[in-house]
Amino acid sequence: MVDDMKQYSINQNKNKRYPKPKKITVQKQKVALCAAFPEGKCSISLKKKLVWSGIICPSPLSKEYVTVLTWVSGYSPRVWVIGDNLEKLDDPDFPHVYQIDLEHNMVRICLYRHQEFNQYTFIADKIIPWIVEWLYYYELWLATGEWHGGGEHPSGGDQEDDYEGLIKQPPVNVRDESESKLLVRCYQAIMKSNS
Repeated sequence: MVDDMKQYSINQNKNKRYPKPKKITVQKQKVALCAAFPEGKCSISLKKKLVWSGIICPSPLSKEYVTVLTWVSGYSPRVWVIGDNLEKLDDPDFPHVYQIDLEHNMVRICLYRHQEFNQYTFIADKIIPWIVEWLYYYELWLATGEWHGGGEHPSGGDQEDDYEGLIKQPPVNVRDESESKLLVRCYQAIMKSNS
């Protein structure tokens, strides 16, 4: 009798239709970011590109870092850390980065593998905490010369498209202005609001 009930239960579960999770829209991502981090700035461009910028301090003894995140639905977020608090940008062993821009004093950081973030995940719940963690391990790297954050990272440069074919980036026509100009503009706005 118990076995019959188990089989009946299994057959009933097979017949149930579970709703698919809904993709999180750019607007919902913005609302979640603004609610979780009200001190940050968040906007959506005409081409539905989400831009969040804020100051992150990974620990009470840490420096503050200006961070800019850009995201287009269906693609991986891009995260940059910008400003004078960044050190050793010219170090060839700078860990977990896709790109270093010495001219603008900024670095595009590598936070996760492609499958660890998807369209059903809130940026405020996953990406921002990973930025805090990356900055924490970055400061340990500055002090010790070793990356203690674990994980896999690209060998340097803007090689994300070749990094095991896992990172999906927006096509050029989705970018409504050059990324460097956007990042510098976000950095200047944050520095102006904090002075």
